[in-house]
Amino acid sequence: MDEGDEYKFKALIVDDEKAIRDILAAQIRELGFDSTFAEGQDQAISIINRGEEFDLCIFDLRLRQGDGVTLISQLRNIKGNEDTPVLLISGLYSHRDLIDICDKFHLVDVLPKPFKQAGLVGAIHNLLKKASISREEKIRAESCDNHLVEGLGENL
Repeated sequence: MDEGDEYKFKALIVDDEKAIRDILAAQIRELGFDSTFAEGQDQAISIINRGEEFDLCIFDLRLRQGDGVTLISQLRNIKGNEDTPVLLISGLYSHRDLIDICDKFHLVDVLPKPFKQAGLVGAIHNLLKKASISREEKIRAESCDNHLVEGLGENL
């Protein structure tokens, strides 16, 4: 993005290493993301509780203060964040552990460290695509429910 361009999306980056936060922000800026930073779990939840909405969250799985899995659980319990896509980054877990974490949560993907920008961009693209499909399915289901309720009301 060129200087002066407006950002289309907002991301929350949670990592206890400033250098990692800065690198991630620079890499996703090219995708149109403005980034907000947190060093740990409590700071991230505080930011989210202020009512800021994010199109994407990127959490380090291991933090000095908290961890990414607990942070996802807390995020999902805050109204309006049930379907926020989350990308976990980690260099300390086995591939099987990372898959188990993804299976546990809705709209979560994991990117092992170290990664290249292409891997980050691909992971974000796939995650946002899943989120878009999920949103469309939810809207269709709600629409069907509404039509069903309306139809039942007419027959009573």
